[in-house]
Amino acid sequence: MCKNQFEEVVMRVVLVLGDRLLPSGDVNDAFKARMCVGVSRLLRSRGDLLVISGGTTRAGFPSEAEASLSEVPPAMLPKVLLETRAKSTVENILYTKELLDGKLINSLTVVTSAAHVPRTKKIMKRLWADVYPKTSFKSVGRATRMERVVEFILRRLDTVDPKGRTIFRIKQLLQSK
Repeated sequence: MCKNQFEEVVMRVVLVLGDRLLPSGDVNDAFKARMCVGVSRLLRSRGDLLVISGGTTRAGFPSEAEASLSEVPPAMLPKVLLETRAKSTVENILYTKELLDGKLINSLTVVTSAAHVPRTKKIMKRLWADVYPKTSFKSVGRATRMERVVEFILRRLDTVDPKGRTIFRIKQLLQSK
């Protein structure tokens, strides 16, 4: 049985995790910074594919991934793949894994916030174990005190359910205070 030619390509993937859009529907500064890092890694030939992961988090607006396309130079659009369903870090990883199923991944660089890296590593290790050893993490910005508190609590809870609902609800609850 012959394999699809695309499946034979060993890929260097840059994965940018989304961030909630502003009330106006625009991409926030932290997400713009992540996109800048992701795009620059692709431009410097450190990646063959840029995956932007983020679903719809504000009613009436496009997904985080779709909204962030304005940060990608038009010439790079053929190297961009959008994951538009995820509403949590768990879903970012699960849906990206599903999207890249069958592709031979040589390396994966995950771009996210500094506060988000420890939890993202733990989720990657559990949910995408075969790619985890080939994964590097690029943090953007400094974690705020609230972000550090949320990450500390989430690490202590050690809660990762398949749908990511528990983490998402806890984070929402803590951020609303």
